[in-house]
Amino acid sequence: MTSATDSKSLLASVDSEDRRRGVALLEGATSGERAQILVSAMADTDWRVRKEAVRVAIALVPASDVLAQLLLPFTESEHVGQRNAVVEALALYGANAVRALELKLPSFDADARKLAAEVLGRSRERSALGALAGLCGDPDKNVQLAAIEAIAWLGAVDQEAALSLLQTVLSREDPLFCLAALSGMGQLGIAPPFELLQGLLADPLLRSTVVASLGRTFDIRALPILMKEFESGHGAAGQAALLALAELGRVEPAVRDSIQRTLVSSSDLVDRVASYVQDGEGKVTLRKAALYLCGVSASSVAASVVVAQLTDIAVAEEAESALVMLGELGIMAVLRVIQTAEAEDLETLLEVLSRMPPVRELEAEVSRTLLGVLEVGEPEPLRAALAAAAVHGGASLISALLPWLGADIRVTVRRAALAALAELARRFPETARQIAKGAGSQSLAWPAVVAALGAPLEEQVETDVAHLKQLLASDDKTTRRAAVEALAVLRASSAIEVLALALTDEESEVQIAALGALGSVRSDDGSAEGAEHLINLIEQVEEDALLVPAIHALGKTNDGRALAVLRSLVLSRKPLRALAAIEAVSVLGEASRNDALIDALSHPTSDVVKLALEALLAGLGDAGLPHLESCLRHPVWDVRRFAAELSTRILGVNVAFLRTCLREEQIPQVSAALQRALSEIETRSSVRRSRVPSTQEPA
Repeated sequence: MTSATDSKSLLASVDSEDRRRGVALLEGATSGERAQILVSAMADTDWRVRKEAVRVAIALVPASDVLAQLLLPFTESEHVGQRNAVVEALALYGANAVRALELKLPSFDADARKLAAEVLGRSRERSALGALAGLCGDPDKNVQLAAIEAIAWLGAVDQEAALSLLQTVLSREDPLFCLAALSGMGQLGIAPPFELLQGLLADPLLRSTVVASLGRTFDIRALPILMKEFESGHGAAGQAALLALAELGRVEPAVRDSIQRTLVSSSDLVDRVASYVQDGEGKVTLRKAALYLCGVSASSVAASVVVAQLTDIAVAEEAESALVMLGELGIMAVLRVIQTAEAEDLETLLEVLSRMPPVRELEAEVSRTLLGVLEVGEPEPLRAALAAAAVHGGASLISALLPWLGADIRVTVRRAALAALAELARRFPETARQIAKGAGSQSLAWPAVVAALGAPLEEQVETDVAHLKQLLASDDKTTRRAAVEALAVLRASSAIEVLALALTDEESEVQIAALGALGSVRSDDGSAEGAEHLINLIEQVEEDALLVPAIHALGKTNDGRALAVLRSLVLSRKPLRALAAIEAVSVLGEASRNDALIDALSHPTSDVVKLALEALLAGLGDAGLPHLESCLRHPVWDVRRFAAELSTRILGVNVAFLRTCLREEQIPQVSAALQRALSEIETRSSVRRSRVPSTQEPA
């Protein structure tokens, strides 16, 4: 223990670091003068000293002597820095601070009541709402506004009660209070009922805020008002209407359909939406909302406008989403631009095309466009064109992929060609089978198509195994790896011996692929014949580069012998092996796997414990709560932090236990994680978003 005297000595120093250390000593001091010294330090000239005083005050929660002292600056201090520090610290005293402030409020002046409202709002205590409701009727207007703002903050804890209080404010005649209440609701992402908002539209001071709130009512009756405001001009209300239309449309399909019909019937309205999109100097939020409406519009004009935004990083994501919504029109717009695009834009356009859902009616058109790109063969766009071919291409593109499978082709392009061939083979199996056989058994197309189809190309599977075994002698490692991956899908006992041979390959990626194949290959009766090879290898190999993928592969076999081997590895002193064993155990179908995961919780490496805990909770759910609570007391702070983050996944988590952990925690990162978890759990339990059930079209 340290004494308050030691602290006072350091606080008398002219050096701010000495004073900061003096404040830190108070955390271990007996009560005595510590509270008075601590609160006095909150008025220090150096912000670091004040911040340290706040930290110590919070660390001492729920110390009654500190709480009592923190209340004094409300009436005895004019020091702004001290008052701000007191507010920050006092808020963490929770229900105790709320009760103390309720008793003191009658003696506070207007400035002190305003600060008290801020503390109450930050306290995250439902009990604070009663005092704040009283402050909403305070004689001082600034206090009332502070109380309204604080009620909105507490909406994260009890949204229903906060909404009720804020709606009461809306009945007042002073528009300033109504504006504060609506803004508070906006921060919470909620809104009062449509009828209440409709009555506030006439006030010009409130109009734009009311319009913005209409988007959060999720009431289709708001649509005509929003459309009228948007059509009326580019002022604040028009911009608010644009944002509200996008918000409402994203949530209510009936509204989205109605917006679409309105836009389809009015080219002028589409032009207005497009003008927001094209305003490069405009607010990004407005451009994003306008892009959403373009996506809804079913307009080829809007589609052309959207495509032009793909190279603007500020709105590129929203532009791509809009093109997806436009469907066929979006793809056609992209194809038109691809045909004339400069090289620097072509790759971006092709990548976007590869991420858009295919429209089979456009298969021939897309294939012709992509074929043109493949024939030109520019290196950068080529990979993206192959990715797009995998998604949108037709059977006619399969043969066009063969030139890009050669050993002299750049690795990234070759991989993209292989991926495209695999995808097209799954869609057009007979065409792919004929083209692969025509290319010959020494072609990379043969194993690629076998792997994609999960079936041999020849009538006798042993013939395919023989071809693939020959490919393992190729000088090209990509070909050898493809042969291994093809062997993995063939139900043939002879494939096991060939894969065992591939374990001796000079390239590690081929060896690793062979290990994975041994975990995947199945005999005719469905058994994992590669399990024995993997178990023998795990017992003999020392290099992690092979041992770790072998462990993963053993997990995939789901063989009855695997659990005993893996359970011995979860406690390996080599973390990589233990981590791999936990991942492998997690995919086993046996119920006894949880015993292995529980064993891993005692591992000396924190990363191993964290992975085991996550896997255990995924399998056990609420039944894993005792293990979660154990990890919240783990000696390693990083495990405690991770356990705090995972606590939000358990519905039956003990909130009181989490609060106890928070009070006792000394590491800031863990405290922050516990606070976030408590906040999420409390919000989840209190949020009640009410929606008007009306789905009737507006007149």
